[in-house]
Amino acid sequence: KQWYQRRVAITAGNPAVFLNALRQESARKLNLPINSLEFVSDWGPSSGLSKAACRVTIEGLTIEGALFDGHKLVECSRDSPSNCPISNCSVAWVPAGKGGKKDNLLETPVYYNSLREHQVTSIKIPCPGSTASWKLKSVALILKNQ
Repeated sequence: KQWYQRRVAITAGNPAVFLNALRQESARKLNLPINSLEFVSDWGPSSGLSKAACRVTIEGLTIEGALFDGHKLVECSRDSPSNCPISNCSVAWVPAGKGGKKDNLLETPVYYNSLREHQVTSIKIPCPGSTASWKLKSVALILKNQ
């Protein structure tokens, strides 16, 4: 397996550097300029990104501000913990416009830790209804718990 073709917990080292290296390797394999790629995510158990040039599955993410049922965001209840584990997410850099579905996807910031001081990237998560209401809930993904 290539260095990028495995499940990873990208909390070690600098996750932003890892994702940039993945972007560079994708551009090389696709023979495209690096700025012509878009970052896409897939939350299904059988990833729709299986044909991406370089794909990784991120493990160990947690979510704040909402819950995730494996397919879409769900509102928290009164007794929900503030930080919940979330299913694995496959990500890849693909040619712009080839990322598939664009409707009802919340651009969700991914922070290194729960202090939300350093944003690593953002990942799109399927959500019911308008993304505006989910933005007000300050939904975020966390790589590493404090």
